[in-house]
Amino acid sequence: MDYGNDDIRILIGTNAGFLHFFQDKKDVLKESWAFIPSSLYKIIKPLRENQANTKVYGVDGPISVFFDDKNNDGVVNGSDRVWAFFGLRRGGNYYYGLDITNPDSPSLLWNQPIEGGSGDFKELGQTWSKPTVTYINMEGYKKRPVLIFGAGYDTNKDNVIRTDDNEGRGIYIVDAQTGNKIWALTPTENGFKGKHSIAADVSVLDSDYDGFVDRLYATDTGGDIWRIDMPSEKPNSSDSPWTHFKLASLGSSLSTQDRRFFYKPLIARTMFSKVTETTINGKKIFSRRDTPFDAVLVGSGNRSKPTSTVTKDQLFMIRDINTVTQSFVGSDVPKVITQSDLMNMDSDPFGNALDNVDKFTKLEVELGAYKGWYYNLPSVGEKSLAASTVIGGVAYFTSYTPASATETTNQCSLTGGSGSVYAFHLHYGTKVYDSLKFTTSNDVPDTPQLYFGVGNSCVDNNNNGYCDDLPDPNNPDVIKDTEDKVEELSQFLTIGPGIKGQENPFKVQEILGPGITVEDGKIKLVSDAVPIGFGFKTQQTFIYKREVNDGSK
Repeated sequence: MDYGNDDIRILIGTNAGFLHFFQDKKDVLKESWAFIPSSLYKIIKPLRENQANTKVYGVDGPISVFFDDKNNDGVVNGSDRVWAFFGLRRGGNYYYGLDITNPDSPSLLWNQPIEGGSGDFKELGQTWSKPTVTYINMEGYKKRPVLIFGAGYDTNKDNVIRTDDNEGRGIYIVDAQTGNKIWALTPTENGFKGKHSIAADVSVLDSDYDGFVDRLYATDTGGDIWRIDMPSEKPNSSDSPWTHFKLASLGSSLSTQDRRFFYKPLIARTMFSKVTETTINGKKIFSRRDTPFDAVLVGSGNRSKPTSTVTKDQLFMIRDINTVTQSFVGSDVPKVITQSDLMNMDSDPFGNALDNVDKFTKLEVELGAYKGWYYNLPSVGEKSLAASTVIGGVAYFTSYTPASATETTNQCSLTGGSGSVYAFHLHYGTKVYDSLKFTTSNDVPDTPQLYFGVGNSCVDNNNNGYCDDLPDPNNPDVIKDTEDKVEELSQFLTIGPGIKGQENPFKVQEILGPGITVEDGKIKLVSDAVPIGFGFKTQQTFIYKREVNDGSK
C-alpha cells in the first residue's frame, strides 16, 4: 500500500504465526509491527523447542485488502480507509480483519474473528479461500463492502480415497466492516446440494455492469463447478430469488478421475461463431451465428497431494450460454455438464486443419454441438495448481509435474519437478504460439499477470541489435539475423512464470474473430498487430463501475 511520501507498506504472513507489516521507504526496509492471532499461540512452544517431526502452520492463507480511495489518487490520505483480511489455511479455521488506515497504529476491525465450527459459521472449515472484497445489490448493504469466500477445506480430503466432506460445503457473504454473516449457502442454509468442500476463491461477476456483483462461480474439491445467481436485492424474493445449481461435474470417485479443484474458475465474457450444418435439396449448407457465452476455465489438481501421480488431471473451457443472471428453478435448471459434453483437444484437431477450410468448418460444426472443450495433461502426475487467465482471447494455464512421488509435500514450495505454461485459443483449443506448452521453472508456476510496458519488437537472442531470423531445422543452435533492427515498443506483456529459452516478459497475442479469417487458402487465427488494447471481444470477470460506489459508507 502507498501511504505517500515514498512510504510503501507490505503485508506478509508466515508459518511462525505472525502477520508482518513492513515499511519500504527509499532504500530502507524495516518492520513496522507484527500481529499473532490468539488462535496460534499454541504453535509457539513447538517452534521454540524445534520439536522433531512436528510441522506447524501459522498465517498460511492469502491476504485481501480493501482500499477505499475517496479522492482516487492512489495514495492513502484524508478520509481514506484501508482494511486487511486474511485466513489461516492449514493454520486453522479463522478469518481476521484489521484496520490499517493508520499504518503505525493498526486495530482489530471486528469485535471477534470469524471462527468456523460453531455459531453462524458452523460449516466453515480450514480457511483456504481468499476473501473477495466487493459490492452486491442486497437490501441494506448496497453501500457497504462485503467479503465473499468459500466455506473452506475439510481435511477429510487429505485422504487418498475421495469421500463426501462434513464441513466446508458452501459459500459465505459477510459484512466487511463488522464480520457479521449476511448470507450463506450451506447444506443447512438455503439448501446447498454440494457434497465437497470449497477451498478455492470464489469468482464474482457483474453481468449487467451496474457496479454490483450479481453472479458467483465456485469450484469444489470433488471436481464440481457451481453457479449462484443473485438477480434481486432480496435473496428470498418470491419473484426473483437467489438460486444455485451445479454447472459441471468433472471428477469421480475413481482414483484416475479423482479431479479436485483448489483454485477459482476464470470467467471471460466473449462470443464464438457457432457453425451449423443443414441439408437443402441434397446440398449441405453451413451457417454462422455469433453466439455470446461466458467462458468458465479451470484446471484440476490436488494441491494437498502435489506429488501424487495417480489422477489424470485436465484443463477445461466450458461455455455457459446462460449469460443473463436470473433465477433457475424447476425445469429451468440446466443439465449438468460432464466431460462427455466437451470436445477433446489432445490431438489438436483445429491446428491440424488450418490449411483445409472445409475440414476446419466441419470441425466447427462438431465443436458447436459440444459445450466446450478439455485437454488431458500429458505427463505423469502433471496437474494445475494455479488459476487460469484469459488475455486477448488466449487462455493461459499453468501446470506442475512432480519429479517423483518421494518429494517433500509439507512445505511451502516444491522443487525438483517442472513447471509449464499452456496457451490455447479460447474457442478452438489450439495453439496460438509456435508451441502449445512452454517450460517455466522447477517449481509451481503462478498465474500469468497482464501489464502494459515496454518490450522489444522481436527476438534477439545474440543481443546484437538485430531481429533473429527463423531457425534452421538442420542447425537449430545457429542464430541468423535479419536486416530488421530491434525496436522498443509499448505493448501488453505478462509477468509471472518465466519461459525457458524465450524472451521474457512473455509477449501476448490477440486472436481474430469471431468467425474465421482466410489468407492464401489457410485459416489465420492470430492478429499480426502488436496488441495495444483488446476492446470488448473478451472480458474477464466483471467491470467495476467505481462511480457507483464512491459514496460507500
